[in-house]
Amino acid sequence: MEAGSYVALSGQLVLQERMSILAGNIANANTPGFKAGSIDFRTVLAEVGTGGTAFAANASSTLDMSSGGVSKTGNPLDLAISGSATFAYESPQGTYYSRDGRLTVSADGQLQNLQRHQLLNVSLAPVTVNPNAGPVTVGRDGSIVQEGKSIDQLGLFSVSSAEGYSRRGTAGFVPSVQPEPVASSSQNEILQGFLEGSNVNAISEMVNLIEVSRAFESVSTFADKTLEAERNAIEVLGSR
Repeated sequence: MEAGSYVALSGQLVLQERMSILAGNIANANTPGFKAGSIDFRTVLAEVGTGGTAFAANASSTLDMSSGGVSKTGNPLDLAISGSATFAYESPQGTYYSRDGRLTVSADGQLQNLQRHQLLNVSLAPVTVNPNAGPVTVGRDGSIVQEGKSIDQLGLFSVSSAEGYSRRGTAGFVPSVQPEPVASSSQNEILQGFLEGSNVNAISEMVNLIEVSRAFESVSTFADKTLEAERNAIEVLGSR
């Protein structure tokens, strides 16, 4: 194939990846704690023929860590974070991080999210309460109190997706760089009885998806015309 076909193919691949991310954002516009994903592109120059040819390539995918809207639920097992920190959970596949604070108490007293993954403390150990005792109170500083006694300290972690990440479940993710625990402060406080919503702007993402879909169709049309031109050239040359 000529260079034009490869350029078109590289464009299709990155646009397909962007469409996938936008579709995921839209699908989770109402998922508590979900963080919108985005992807950047870069140009790769290659020596083709007598000059350089520019190809499209994925540069990096990142998460928008801005806060979603916070709403009051009154449920003491609903937690939100005022600030940029995240919760940590333990799943069978390992530790991941999320802003989704919808919790339940298991039969053996472990605080879990709706996927039954354990909420972790500052030492990345499961948080355990007495399931037969009184209600659990979570202070703004992350202290977990039951029947007037402090029993654990909720873990808050500073997470960056700048070096890459992978999704885990719906609102969870695993960054490439190991997160650091952060102390609760006025910049990172726990809000008990509240939930943070998704930070996806569904209307904006729908517009972006339409634009990317049209760009993909244009690149596909270009690729088809390029292949047609190559076939015609081969037929002409072959008949001589």
